[in-house]
Amino acid sequence: MSYSCKAADIETVSVPAGVFDAVRVGCQINADISVSMAGFEVPTQWASAATIWYAPRHCMVKTENEISGVGHSSVELTSYTIP
Repeated sequence: MSYSCKAADIETVSVPAGVFDAVRVGCQINADISVSMAGFEVPTQWASAATIWYAPRHCMVKTENEISGVGHSSVELTSYTIP
């Protein structure tokens, strides 16, 4: 697998846990996997474009992922506590 990520601008992101100023990070992920089943090799390749927002002093607050040939997924922070 290979990952290539680049930080971009700070954006205001609204998620169920609140509104955060977060750094937007864009990633390109490529996978080349081979699985052996009953003596047969099954090669699999896929690519993904992900955008991740990290809020300083908090955590990852949102991620969106587009996997080629599969579909779209997203995750949003719903709550958090700071000890």
